[in-house]
Formats: sequence, structure tokens, C-alpha cells
Amino acid sequence: MPYINRFVLLLGDLAVLYISLFITLFIRYGTDTFWLRLSSHFIPFSLVFFVWLLVFLINDLYKVQSLRAKAIVFRNLFTAILVGFGLSILIFYLFGNFFALTPKTNLALFGVVSFMLLHGWRFSSARLLSFGQVRVLFLGDSPSLFELIAYLEKNAQIGYKVVSHIRDLSSKSLQRVHGMDAHLV
Repeated sequence: MPYINRFVLLLGDLAVLYISLFITLFIRYGTDTFWLRLSSHFIPFSLVFFVWLLVFLINDLYKVQSLRAKAIVFRNLFTAILVGFGLSILIFYLFGNFFALTPKTNLALFGVVSFMLLHGWRFSSARLLSFGQVRVLFLGDSPSLFELIAYLEKNAQIGYKVVSHIRDLSSKSLQRVHGMDAHLV
């Protein structure tokens, strides 16, 4: 299942990158020369997208567990986009004559648009791909149990979701447990 989730993330990233390119070109040129500009940008940016996806892979953006830690996702995504942006400048500098394209303004605009869209995609995909999270229910009242619950709630990337904590072990409280879709701890 993790490989399917990674593949979904990769396809989503690729779609977002192309959508970002479309939006960038539309913002920059409007509808007048959009298709002409798209045809001249498509192949060079496809090469750039391949490099960006490799950078994303190196920055652990395809580890589904890390999707749950928002601060880590933001930091890794920001770092990956900065590195990808730098490599894109290098690609257009080295192969500028081959592509007959030097998209300075478009590349800067693309960087901003793609960051916003990738950021949104990553956080929505965390919910979309969270079906692997184990739901747990805790029974009892001890300091170590409170520490464990706090730890699991702060570290959602581990893959556990605390659905309930029942301190009182009376029969009335335990009736709430019946029918809950969670692992009992």
C-alpha cells in the first residue's frame, strides 16, 4: 500500500507542476499567445519537472509517514523548491541555446505558483492518504499513559490516531467502547 500512496503523491506532484506552468503562462501572457508560449515552454519545463521530482525524492517528500508532520513537510518542500529552482536556473543557463528559452520572470513566477499549489496539494494529500493510520483507544489512568497519549498526539507521523481515552473503568464507561472502530490499548 505505501507504494501506491507514493505513486499517487508523484502523480499529484507532476499534475501540480504542469498546472503551475499553465497558470504561470496565463498570468504572464494572458490568452492571446498562451498556446504558442505553452508549446515553447513544455519540453524545457518537462526536463525541469523531472529534476524537481528527483529533488523531492531526495528531500523525503515521498515518505507518506512524513506527510502527517506539517512542519517537516513545509520545511522539506520549501528546501526542495529552492534547490529545484536553483537547478532550473542552471539547466536554463547551460541549455539555453538548445531550448531557445531563457524564462527568468516565468521561472520566478512559476516558483511562487508551484510552491503555493504544492503546499496545498501536500496538506490535502495528507488527509487523502491517511487511511493507513491506526486508530487507538486507551483505557486507564497512569502518568506514563498520559505521556504516551501526548507523544502520539504530537507525533501524528508515527501513524497512530488517539480516538479516545477512558480513565474511568466503570461498566457505564466501558459500554462506550463497544462498537468503536479502534484498537484497545
